[in-house]
Amino acid sequence: RIEPIANSQVLVSVPVVLAVAVLLSLVRVPVVESPPVLMEGMTFGRPLAPPVGWHQTAQSEFPWARRLYGREATLIRQRFVADSGDPRWDKRSVPRTVVVDTTNTWRPFSLRVYPAEVLYDNSDSRVSTPRLIDLGHGITGSLVTVVDDKLLLTWNFLSWTWRNEDSAQRIMVEAVDNHEPNAPFPAPVGGLVSTLRTLIIVLFRGNTATWDQDPTFKDEGLLIEFSRALIEAQVRHAERG
Repeated sequence: RIEPIANSQVLVSVPVVLAVAVLLSLVRVPVVESPPVLMEGMTFGRPLAPPVGWHQTAQSEFPWARRLYGREATLIRQRFVADSGDPRWDKRSVPRTVVVDTTNTWRPFSLRVYPAEVLYDNSDSRVSTPRLIDLGHGITGSLVTVVDDKLLLTWNFLSWTWRNEDSAQRIMVEAVDNHEPNAPFPAPVGGLVSTLRTLIIVLFRGNTATWDQDPTFKDEGLLIEFSRALIEAQVRHAERG
């Protein structure tokens, strides 16, 4: 059951909404994703089914996503670990960990108002230009690399958006170049101030210092293989009802 938003929450959100509206009227939001593909019969709003060869080890939800994407929206984070190691993805065959953030909304337009980058605080990171990836089923993903020079870590993100008859879902698949089990992943941030700050950064990323101009997509193969398997798992799950 989803609790209704309190009036105080609505009032607090008004300044941010107005500020966003002004910014969007002045600057065009960068488009880094292809239009969502229609997946008939797909049900959104629930955790994703794990792909073959992977198992889920953790799951969490972020109720603040409703402020951005609508009252019944959900943002679910799932952590998946490979059932076995693969020397292609780790020279010691350490089983890799992948984190998936899924945004579900019955206001599909909100995914364009608040692009994927808004979910994370990238103010201290360098982000690459997106690379388009064919994921099958007519789905085109967007692959970027994010470098944090303070933590000396690099993350690869592969994202796509699809929709059913009345809602939409954006999926962000993340891998980090530190293969240890406790390696950090960027956490979604839900504060109104941090969301506005991140949106401003997204809108005005003209400074070359904030771009990774020589990206290294270390986990491109891993993310593509995982994402295609994840898509197949959701398609099969939808077919079974």
